[in-house]
Amino acid sequence: MLPQDFYIAYNIYSLNIFFRTWSQAVDDASKAAGDQIGDILLALDLPQTLRDELESSLQDLTQTVLSKLQLTLTSVQSNAENFLAFVTAGNFSESPPSLPGTTNDFMSALNTYITTLALTKSNTYVTMGKDTSVPDLVTNGTQLAYPINCSQGLDPQGVCDAWWRSDKYQSSFGLANRNTPNTAYGPIISKLFTSGFTTGELLFDNAYACHYPVGAAVDVNVTAAGVNTPCWSVIDVYAWDMACHADPAAADDEKADCEFEGSSKEPDFWEPSRSDSAARSVPNSYLGPAIAQNAFQISRA
Repeated sequence: MLPQDFYIAYNIYSLNIFFRTWSQAVDDASKAAGDQIGDILLALDLPQTLRDELESSLQDLTQTVLSKLQLTLTSVQSNAENFLAFVTAGNFSESPPSLPGTTNDFMSALNTYITTLALTKSNTYVTMGKDTSVPDLVTNGTQLAYPINCSQGLDPQGVCDAWWRSDKYQSSFGLANRNTPNTAYGPIISKLFTSGFTTGELLFDNAYACHYPVGAAVDVNVTAAGVNTPCWSVIDVYAWDMACHADPAAADDEKADCEFEGSSKEPDFWEPSRSDSAARSVPNSYLGPAIAQNAFQISRA
């Protein structure tokens, strides 16, 4: 057999192993992720009644991925040009992908999808303080409008108080709920990470990359590297508007229709606080400009 013939034959063999491994990994990861839906809802403090809907969405996504894998394999096998382009982009002359490693990576993507879908269905979204490090706010002498529990810095998961800090974007991310804006999500975020359901990079960084300023649907794309999953964090991201109530003279301007960049304010934002009528109400994960204006009285409750 000529070297070129051996190269082609081995790539055909590796290609089939590649798609077989990925199909098995998707099937195994989907079953494992389905088994964890109840635990994810428990970590999120959400009702188990969401389980059926999440299971149905997971099954639909799994079937879409398996179908896309089969379609891609058929396209590669039936067309010499597609075959050469695909194997050239990959490393099919080397060892095939590990089934356990591929399964674990894909399960992390599916768990992130389930987590963010559950949050979205419960009217929860991501908040972002651009170019803001919460621990630095606590330690650099900034006069804060309310206390932040970050004096010990970030925990091992990169969380303190209500926020996770992104090294990639040098920003701080949190969660907020439209129905209960005073919900403290910091412990929930830490629990998600310590339980291994997702990571800050998968949940927050990927959500920002794909869902800001306009959200993107899940795009099932198969390449020579496998199933592409960066946009499987399906939760919306809103960045705090740093011009909104930045002027102490506007402290009582509850009619100003601002809160996030390019978006109208939520109904309770900057209204008199239920716990202190002299203070203005902000979400628990608030990192807008008023946090550094000690002329304001603002309340996270």
